[in-house]
Amino acid sequence: MLAEDFGYQVSPRPAGEMTPEVRTDVASLLEVKKQWVEKQEPGGAYVGGLFLIIGGFVFAITTQTLPILLVAIALALAIGHSAEKNSGQAKEELADFGRVSTAAVASPWQAWPCRVQEIAGVGDKAVLLLGPEGEVACTYQSPMPEDVWTGLTDGRGVVWFAGDVRFGGLLALPGGHPRWWARTPKVEITPRPISDRQLHIEEELTRQAVAYVFSEWL
Repeated sequence: MLAEDFGYQVSPRPAGEMTPEVRTDVASLLEVKKQWVEKQEPGGAYVGGLFLIIGGFVFAITTQTLPILLVAIALALAIGHSAEKNSGQAKEELADFGRVSTAAVASPWQAWPCRVQEIAGVGDKAVLLLGPEGEVACTYQSPMPEDVWTGLTDGRGVVWFAGDVRFGGLLALPGGHPRWWARTPKVEITPRPISDRQLHIEEELTRQAVAYVFSEWL
């Protein structure tokens, strides 16, 4: 585990046991995602495309305009292809979340120093988990709660992370509340230059992550 390799503290029990609400978070969000995937199934679009072809065929017969039928067929094929593509992406996202959420429930909470910055044109924040020398160990795109964002000094702090650092997972303030999900970024994120003062803050946060005592929260 990367956190242990860096000397950061990890909880003695999995996040799903230490913070039981995590299981509820996963179950509720998983149900929402499953319902969303079902809405992306291409079956309805294929039926609609079939009616479009039939309607075009009838109109072409009655008006003797073959191009109308050809246009209807082309539109139906385009609709079906788009629906199938959306359905495939939805299923892939559901599988990704299943992998991330399973790891979040089963893995321990890890204490990490972090740097947070805004992503231009995107509502999410970039959360950068930091190594012992201030280097960026992992970068995530995350819908961080606004009160958490505004409450961080210079966008720095110590967070809890549960999951697989390769794919993302669950983030929380110390104590496990509030919680929010983090995923590998969909946009390119470039760490911003930091000042000497900010570097000093990050060094102190690193010491806190190394000396963290999870038993205080059990």
